[in-house]
Formats: sequence, structure tokens, C-alpha cells
Amino acid sequence: MSQASVYDATGMGLNTDTIVSNLSKQTTYTYRTTNTTLVAMWESDVWTRHTATSYAGGDGSASNPYQIANASQLAKLAKDSHSNNMLEVYFKMTANIDLAGHIWEGIGGPTHALRFVGHFDGGYHSITNMKTSAGDYLPTHAGLFALTDLNSGSIIENVIIRDSQIEGTGDVGAITGNGATYIQNCIVENTSIKSQTGAAGGIIGCQYFNTENCIVRNCTIQSGSANVYNYLKNTLGFSEV
Repeated sequence: MSQASVYDATGMGLNTDTIVSNLSKQTTYTYRTTNTTLVAMWESDVWTRHTATSYAGGDGSASNPYQIANASQLAKLAKDSHSNNMLEVYFKMTANIDLAGHIWEGIGGPTHALRFVGHFDGGYHSITNMKTSAGDYLPTHAGLFALTDLNSGSIIENVIIRDSQIEGTGDVGAITGNGATYIQNCIVENTSIKSQTGAAGGIIGCQYFNTENCIVRNCTIQSGSANVYNYLKNTLGFSEV
């Protein structure tokens, strides 16, 4: 039987305010009844419910990174990163990945303590058909990565994002929604980026701290569209020291 999670969507932080999960159809659940907006999402709709049990190879070291060869393995990284910040853990894509079929939940987060601080090498392979929203469901920080942090050496490189729809209530970017990181050799093509109340950028949505350490090199944005409530720039949506 299909199951759903219920989110408190009254304010920002939709993806951090899960009220209850694993609800079956026709289940009654009582929650606050005033000044509250609730959104239900079938858990089968998100990629983190369709994860692989293991990576294609590797041990996560610099010399032998975990290998990611398909969408379910990429979803495994996303799911695992929601309970582990991946400090000094290395990942590498070994094939093109199509994310059609399910909603993407960004790598890193949902809390700031779980910002992704690992190393991710896309191997110049493409990620296509990434979609981060469905109906009334919108994450706060949206992108391939939701939250990242350079303080511990996070590096994201050689990633190609194509033909994707990336939308959130807060900070939105094709590579990362929010956070400082070292990003190089990334390409974004034919991708729409939309933020309802936050910042949006082609590569990074918003970077609040350690601006001098937020490094973007040799990245390009080709075609696509953007719709943003607050700040918008081609590469970096908003930055504050």
C-alpha cells in the first residue's frame, strides 16, 4: 500500500518540518488546527524511497571513490547524506543519469549541521530530468545539492545538469541551493530555476558565510529560464559575509 509523509508548509523550511511519515491511505491524523498549512506527499514519489543498497564500487577514499552509475545509487547518496555530512568521503559518477520518474531531494541537509562536506566528481557525465517539486510540495533549498559547506573542504566538480526543473521555497541553484563550496567545471543547460521567496542562481542559489572561500571556476550556464522572488544572478544568486 502506498504511504505518505505530511509536511508543515506554513512557513519556510518545508523539508525540515516533517510532521508524520508512513501514513497509509485513509488514515486519520490530528495536528494543529489553526494557522497551519499541511501538505501530503506520497513517499513513492521521491527518489530517496528508491535507493540502491550499495554503490557500483569503491570504498569512499580519495584513491577509490564510491562509484555512482545510476539514479538509484545517486539517490542513495542523497538519502545517506541526510544523516551523515560525508566528511572527507569521495564520490564519482561513472555514467549519465536520468532522474525522470521521481522527485529529487537534494544531497545534504535538511539541517545545516548536515551540510554536504564531501567530494563529488561528476566525471563530465550528465544528470537529466531532475525535478524537485510536485504539486504543493516544494523543498526549502533545492538543487542537485541542497546544502553544502566549504569549511571542511567540500568540492563539487565536472557535473553537467540538463533538461531539469529546479524549484523551491528558499534558495535554489542547479548545483547547490545554499552554501559555500568549491565548484569547478560544471555546465547547466536548458534548465529552469525558480525560487518562491529566496535567492536563485544558475550554479549556487545563496551563499551566506565565508564568501572569500566560495569558489566557482570554469562553469557555464546555457539556455533555460529563471523565476525568482528575491535575488537572481547568473552564477551566484545572493552572497552575504
